[in-house]
Amino acid sequence: PMIMAKKKDAQRQLVDSIRANPDLRARFGTLFEQFAEIQRARREQGQYYGAFLALGNRAFSSATLRRAMEAHAYLEAQMGGAPADSLDALRERVLGVSDFPNRVEEGFRTVRFEDFERYFGPGDEITRAALRGQAPAVAAKSMLEESVLSDAERAAAALESGSLTMNDPAVWLAAALMPVRTRASAAQGQLGTPEDQLESDLGRVRFEVYGRTIPPDGTFSPRITDGVVQGYEYNGTMAPPYTTFYGLYDRYRSHGPDSEWDLPERWRTPPEGLDLSTPLNFASTADTYGGNSGSPAVTPALELVGLNFDRNIEGLSRDFIYLPQQGRNVMVDVRAIHAALQYGYGADRIVTELTTGAMN
Repeated sequence: PMIMAKKKDAQRQLVDSIRANPDLRARFGTLFEQFAEIQRARREQGQYYGAFLALGNRAFSSATLRRAMEAHAYLEAQMGGAPADSLDALRERVLGVSDFPNRVEEGFRTVRFEDFERYFGPGDEITRAALRGQAPAVAAKSMLEESVLSDAERAAAALESGSLTMNDPAVWLAAALMPVRTRASAAQGQLGTPEDQLESDLGRVRFEVYGRTIPPDGTFSPRITDGVVQGYEYNGTMAPPYTTFYGLYDRYRSHGPDSEWDLPERWRTPPEGLDLSTPLNFASTADTYGGNSGSPAVTPALELVGLNFDRNIEGLSRDFIYLPQQGRNVMVDVRAIHAALQYGYGADRIVTELTTGAMN
């Protein structure tokens, strides 16, 4: 409520400034009404945003489903008598989808099936094609076993032998998915261009009203943000500003193998020479958001001390407003990078180059 009150107040002040200036009123007087109209249209597309948001994302969606959508296009082209070079290109798209480990793949597919059921309802054609009368987790496991597209090797063999058909359960689902997804993408795309223009107008009028007194929104141009390394209150206790390799091994030993805190075989026994008190990650008040991963953290003297890779859950509000009380970005400490390279990976040449600036 406090965040939304601040945002509403900021918008009210900007609207008042626009209305008070005849030139700004003529150019930007209906800006927020136009934004509101686009958001109403987006809400009408809400079920499709929810159901399809991660569907084609290589990092967050089932490889089987992505492979099935490519296979569906290939089979349709084949039945339509497409030329050989076109079929070859479509076949390569099917083969270009790489596998996840089975547990990850099954988990992604389960979540997607839950999305279909949540946003479309149990009676929808897409939901029925995905679940086939089963619970999402059961249907996900069944498809892993039944579809030749559930791993790259079986998919390649099916394409080679010509045994891949529209009756494959994954392709059957893709056939239900694709027309709906295509229509939804087109409708959503029609909203993108006018919204981009409105966002550009918003940036212009903010600059007209406030000039250089407030920073602009992120624009994918290089930006510098300042902050301090600092812990924060967390779950009734205090999150420290630094974690160490001790914490890495504490979580692995406490939760054990095959947990979310599992370690690669190379790291399960601390490498000889590694000082477990070496800082691993640190939290700071710097104002970062999604897309800043990999950004360098430097001291005022421009010494590299870390690389940004995450935010804490409280930091998600920074998509809307910067609040330094609990919001933190999380960076890997450069000392941990050096330690891992030297003791974990034996990359002495790289360590020498990083620490001395000279190649050995």
